[in-house]
Amino acid sequence: MQLASLSNRHPPERLDLLRLRDTRERIQRELIYLIAEEQGCQVQ
Repeated sequence: MQLASLSNRHPPERLDLLRLRDTRERIQRELIYLIAEEQGCQVQ
């Protein structure tokens, strides 16, 4: 849950992260968002 609260994710992205129960999956999803942000993309 800390990833969603500390990151600059949009509300729908935060909600997606909070819905995930598996910590590993949550971290992987956040990494996807961070990489996309770094490359100037938006994850859909």
